Amino acid sequence: MKNAVGAYNLSGLRNYTGGDLDANMQKAAWRLGQSNGSSSTNFKEAANRATRVNSNAKNVIIGNFLEIHNRMGSGARRKASSAILTLQSARRDCKR
Repeated sequence: MKNAVGAYNLSGLRNYTGGDLDANMQKAAWRLGQSNGSSSTNFKEAANRATRVNSNAKNVIIGNFLEIHNRMGSGARRKASSAILTLQSARRDCKR
């Protein structure tokens, strides 16, 4: 996504294995979590086992929970992977 405008929801993401994700949305709101939360399980079969999720938005809103974890087990051949999450926002709001 590049130069998007508006509000975008990411809710209930499960088992994301699609590689690096870049969301350059400096004029948009990026809503994570929402009602079901967002959970990302990362696995990459490569020499560099890091999955990078980069977000640059006007607003980054985490509604419920955001969980990033690594998959280890028979499906991933018991090899560790890692996730690097970068959230950048032009505006910061805190609700308690």
